[in-house]
This record gives sequence, structure tokens and C-alpha cells, in this order.
Amino acid sequence: MTSMQKWLRIGATLMFGLFVAYLDRSNLSVTLPTITHDLNIDGATASIVLTIFLIGYAFSNIFGGVFTQRYDPKKIVILMVLIWSIATVFVGFTSSVYVILICRLVLGITEGIYWPQQSRFASDWFSDKERTQANSIIQYYGQFLALGLGFMILSPLDAAFGWRNVFIITGVIGIVVVVPLYITMLKKQEEAPYYRAPAPTEKTKLTLESLAEPPSYFLFLPTSLKGCCSGELRYGYPWLSILSAIPDSVKHWSVLCLI
Repeated sequence: MTSMQKWLRIGATLMFGLFVAYLDRSNLSVTLPTITHDLNIDGATASIVLTIFLIGYAFSNIFGGVFTQRYDPKKIVILMVLIWSIATVFVGFTSSVYVILICRLVLGITEGIYWPQQSRFASDWFSDKERTQANSIIQYYGQFLALGLGFMILSPLDAAFGWRNVFIITGVIGIVVVVPLYITMLKKQEEAPYYRAPAPTEKTKLTLESLAEPPSYFLFLPTSLKGCCSGELRYGYPWLSILSAIPDSVKHWSVLCLI
């Protein structure tokens, strides 16, 4: 595989997949006002519907990291996209709040497992000099393109075809476009030029000391882990606002109020 083929087959393909993944995340934020009206959902329940994705996402990220060491990331990303796309389609056909909650939880769990696999692709297919750029293309270009263009795509769909069709369309894209694209374009892990099979290691008990630093008595977390959590909180909160609260607020703006 040439360098250009590598960037197209791995980098561009995963970038597009993440673009679709973020459409599946943000479709609820765009359609929530019409969903709450049609299904008589109160404000408290609507908040749970929005946040249950994050609950599943937070816990499943741990398992996603474990899976990167044990399974071929190609198989994992294909399976995760297929599962969350089916769950997204289900939302378009249901009138039950409980089914929507389950589907959004499934979306959070599967996307949480999916995310770490992208880093594994970058480390297996790109050299140390290329890896930063590869991670940027794979993880952030698709993400920011979806945040920038997603609402421009989904809002007209919601207005023209209704909220149910927004979920059906975004879910079907994952099933009939992303999954076949991944099957065709992505390569097996064993074919990657920088793949190293994990060496057998002795099983050790998971303790705070095993996380590489002495434990801090503040919340009993290592300093490095607290720093990562703090950074992710400052980074993630603005994007959570973009994905959830801002779309609903923008719908109530007018040109006159901006003058």
C-alpha cells in the first residue's frame, strides 16, 4: 500500500465514519423539540434522553481501550457502527420514551467502544512522524466537520421530512454506506506496517500504584488521571453544549434579535 493509498483507505475512511457517528449523536439535539411535542415528553425526561448517551459513553470507553489490545480494530469498528446504526433506525419507528432511552444508551456504549479503536488504527498504520497528523484527520476533522455542517444538514431534513425520518436516514447511512465502506477499505490489523503483537504479560492486580504514579489523596486518584479528567471536562463541556443545548436555543432566535 502506497502512502497516498494509506491516507485514503485508513485516514479518509475513518474520518468519514466519525462524521456519520457525530451526525448520529447530534440528530437528537436537532429533533428534540418536535419529539417532545409529538410524544408529550416533559423537560426532566428530555434532559435524561439527552444525557443517557453520555452515561453509556463514559463507562464503555474503558472497555474500548481493553478491546484495542485484544481484538482486531477493524472487526470492532464494523460491529459498533452496525449496532448503533440499527439502534438509531429504531428511534425513528418508536413512540416509546423507554425505547428511545435504550437506543440512545446503546449508541453511547457502542460509540464509546468505537472511539479508542481509531487511535489503534493510527498507531498501527502510521509512523511516529505521521501519527499526530493521522490522529487529527481521523478523530478531529470528521468530528469538527460534523459539528460545523451537521446541523445545517439535519435541520432542513427535520423541517422537510420530520424527526422520524432524520433518525431513519442517519441510521441507514451507517448500515448501507459506512459498514460496507469499512469492510472494503479498511485492512486487517496483521497487514499494518507498524503493528506489533502484544507480548504476553503476567497478570497483575489493578491498584492505584499500578497506574504509574503514587495515589493522590484527593479523590484517591493519581495526579495524571486527575489532570486528564480535568482537561477532558474543560474540553468536553463546550462541545456538549454545542451538541445539546445550543441547537434548541438557536431555533428560537430570529434575525431581528441578532441586530
